[in-house]
Formats: sequence, C-alpha cells, structure tokens
Amino acid sequence: MQYRDLTYRIHARQSMFTRSISDECVEHIIHDGKVIEDYPHAFPFPAKLLLGWCNDRPIHVAAAEDSRKDLVIVITAYEPTLDRWEPDMKTRRKYL
Repeated sequence: MQYRDLTYRIHARQSMFTRSISDECVEHIIHDGKVIEDYPHAFPFPAKLLLGWCNDRPIHVAAAEDSRKDLVIVITAYEPTLDRWEPDMKTRRKYL
C-alpha cells in the first residue's frame, strides 16, 4: 500500500502495545507485506489484511485506504495463531 499519511485507530495502538508490535514493524508490513485478504466493500474505505514478518514473528496488519487523501488507516495488528490460521499464516482454518 502506498500512502502519504499514515494514522492508527485507537484499537490498533492498544493491540500493538499489548502485543509488542512496533510502528516500524507495521510500516514495513504496509509497504512490503503480502495482501492475504481484500475487503473492497468495507466501509467507509476499502481495506486489506496483510501478512509480513518482523523479528521472525508473523504479523497481520488490517488497514484501510482513503485514496482521495492518500491516507492509510491502521485498524489492527496482531500475531496470527495456529488455532485460527493454517501454518502458512495466509489461510484461515476451516471449522467443521
């Protein structure tokens, strides 16, 4: 995702603090991470779920993009777990 400005929702800041995820890590993933889910109809802006690695940890970053303002809004960041994600950390587990 390309942007001129980056902002964080309060929930993102709280989850980053709780999980020891740095701003630098999130910015790295926004620039270089792989989009694993796309939410083009999210409101109020289209959003994406990205996967990246920081210090040997897989990290997911959910972010929305306001292209009119060249702005990316970080919604949340977390370390995915095997109870919800396949080992590739890109595929959601299917529950029967």
